[in-house]
Amino acid sequence: MITLLPTYLLTVSIEAVPKGYFPMHDDLVVGILVLALLGTLYVLCRSRKFVLAVGKEFIFGREQVSLFANSTGADSRSMVILFIQFCLLAALLLQTYFVYLFPEILNRISTPLLLGNYIIACVAFFLIKTIIYRVFGWIFFNGSVTQLCLEAYMTMILYMGILLLPAILCIVFVIPDFYVTTIIAIVCLLFAKLLTLYKWIKLFSEKTYGSLLLILYFCALEIMPCLVFYKGLVELNNCWIIKI
Repeated sequence: MITLLPTYLLTVSIEAVPKGYFPMHDDLVVGILVLALLGTLYVLCRSRKFVLAVGKEFIFGREQVSLFANSTGADSRSMVILFIQFCLLAALLLQTYFVYLFPEILNRISTPLLLGNYIIACVAFFLIKTIIYRVFGWIFFNGSVTQLCLEAYMTMILYMGILLLPAILCIVFVIPDFYVTTIIAIVCLLFAKLLTLYKWIKLFSEKTYGSLLLILYFCALEIMPCLVFYKGLVELNNCWIIKI
């Protein structure tokens, strides 16, 4: 009995509780964040004036025909970098949130494949929103107003490509927690939608047919697509968990 005691204590001591998913231990997540940091530094070093100019135009209005049309080659590269960065970071935020929400999903699908699906979903959402803006602009507004809406939407995407970086760094390395991830995601979404509403008010306050119609347009073009997008991802995750 005495000889068996050390073996029993050793067996008890090495029993471990399975750990949950921590994105800071995922090489793919860390690699994306490093690339995003390098991309942000490149954009701020090479196209800082352009980024500030499109932000100023978004807040205060247009001072020239189109900053996007008059952008240089470096500015165009910066726009592409920020767009790709936004898609990667938005997909990373979705992956972190849904892995916390459905922890069993990692037993069914690898993180690279999961992240790839979220990236495709984000790109598809962007393209669908662009088509919706085009269609509604063609039906209800003129070409110049539609172009202003599309450029404002692109400006929002570019800035969110930068602003999502510190948010996800906080989620991954500072407080990796489901509730913190949810709060940060909601804050980012509300910030983007409030800025979009502000831009819509500036664009349409003197031209539309009343505040009620503006609110209806905003809900149809901004709120409902986000709800459908979220519900679609939830159902997609459920399908992976059940069928795969």
